[in-house]
Amino acid sequence: MSPAPQTGTGPPSHDFAMPTMADLAPEQLRTALADVIRDQLAGGNDVHVPGLGTFALIHQGSRIEELAEDKVAIHPPHNKIVFTPAS
Repeated sequence: MSPAPQTGTGPPSHDFAMPTMADLAPEQLRTALADVIRDQLAGGNDVHVPGLGTFALIHQGSRIEELAEDKVAIHPPHNKIVFTPAS
C-alpha cells in the first residue's frame, strides 16, 4: 500500500521519529561529533562543547631550526587543533 499523497503547505509526515543524540551508539556519537568539529574548524569556527571544552584552529608559521654541525631543519607553516577543557 502506497502512502497517501501530501496536500497543503506543511512538511510531509513520516511514520518514524527522527533519531536524537541519545539514540546513537557511542561510536556513532563519536563519529558525528568528530564530523561536526572537523567541518566547523575547516570553516574557520571555534567549537564549544558544553561540559567538555573548546576546540580551535591556530596557524603556526614556518620556522627554521638549527641542528648540530651546520645543518638546519625547515618546518613549513601548518594549522594545529588546540583543545581547552571546560573549567
